[in-house]
Amino acid sequence: MTQEIGNHNNEINQQNNFASVHGDVLLTPKTRWQKRFEKLQEEVKNDKRYESFIEDFNTYNTIQDGIGLEQKLIDAGFSQREILRAMKFKEKYAKRVVMGEMFHAQQEIDVEIFSIIDNNFETYIYQKILENCERSVILECLMEKVVQPILDILNKEGESDDFLNYTANDIYGMIYFLTGKCHLNWKDYDSLQ
Repeated sequence: MTQEIGNHNNEINQQNNFASVHGDVLLTPKTRWQKRFEKLQEEVKNDKRYESFIEDFNTYNTIQDGIGLEQKLIDAGFSQREILRAMKFKEKYAKRVVMGEMFHAQQEIDVEIFSIIDNNFETYIYQKILENCERSVILECLMEKVVQPILDILNKEGESDDFLNYTANDIYGMIYFLTGKCHLNWKDYDSLQ
């Protein structure tokens, strides 16, 4: 049996060759995260740094109230060791946040991470705080509901990232950075007399 293909008069504009050893090949469009990581790779390659903070990044980089990181953690019952560790993580991340040194795509990626931290903290962690859960329960929930989901996204979407290379400690640094900027509260300050 022979099959005739009737497109021999048509010009070939594009050819895609797909080989699959394990089944169907599925093509999906790039995600927003993947596009940002590709953009970051290009900006790093060309050393194209952004001279200012983008508006969304600047929002998170602005102090909201006068209670600093250390006091917030003291109010939440953190031990001195936990506070020193949190401050170390925050300082490590804060050193990356230097105007004129960050790449545009880096700021976009960090804003995405800040947004996840902010929303997951409010949804899961702050509720545990309001319920007066033990700090150990709150910190375990922080790892499960905030840190790990971000690491999962970064490992999948930024698999070829060789610039940011964010670890769990970097994500904690971002959490404590946002705490120090008063975007996250570890105590219900509305109920303080």
